[in-house]
Amino acid sequence: MDAKHNVRSYDWFKFVVAVILALIALLLLLRSKKAPALSAAGAVASEAQAEIQAKLPKFPSAGFEWKYDAARGVLLNPEGRAVYRLDPDLGKWVPELPDDLRAKLPEGFQIGEVDGRWQITAPDGKVLFRWNPETLTWEAVEETSTAGTAEPTETGDCAARPARLKVGDSAKVLTNLNLRSSPGIGENWLLTMPAGTVVEVIGGPECLPYGDGAYRWWQVRLPDGRTGWAAEAPIHGDSYFLEPVK
Repeated sequence: MDAKHNVRSYDWFKFVVAVILALIALLLLLRSKKAPALSAAGAVASEAQAEIQAKLPKFPSAGFEWKYDAARGVLLNPEGRAVYRLDPDLGKWVPELPDDLRAKLPEGFQIGEVDGRWQITAPDGKVLFRWNPETLTWEAVEETSTAGTAEPTETGDCAARPARLKVGDSAKVLTNLNLRSSPGIGENWLLTMPAGTVVEVIGGPECLPYGDGAYRWWQVRLPDGRTGWAAEAPIHGDSYFLEPVK
């Protein structure tokens, strides 16, 4: 009896081991079949993400790779902070406004791109903050007095870009551009001319130092007869704010 009992126990043990091995083999087989499927799904997701990004405006330059949050329409830095928001009407990336900064701004403030830079202005047109694309932060604009500033001059060694306009020309505004009551940047803002506005050059030029460069200013007349001064070119770079209409 003991011998028969031992044989049966041994056979039952072998049966259990065989079942376990079969289950392990089945699990390995299923896993090997799922792996290609998962890889294919990941490839499809990557292709879909690439297709979405291809339809977006060019990402702002940065020293890292942006992550696009499609649900919120924002660009995230590596720390996950929203830095830019897509404005579908403008088709541009607009700097995100942090809640703590928003709480400090007066009612009726505006965010706009002027002279090629994003800025926050008060209802009276005073510039409060400007966006720094290098540090990706809003920087407060310090009030400056025009008293004691250098007098406008026009010499051949003006630090601004070479003049392309002359008195009597018609000029087109290339990007939203401030019109001022006098040459120079100070408490002399009159209005902001939208891109595409055509003006008549009636005076100038005058070169006024600013920072480590200068702006070349022209006196212009708007279609409605209002006059003021506008900069033709920035301190740095090779772009222009105004171009002659031929």
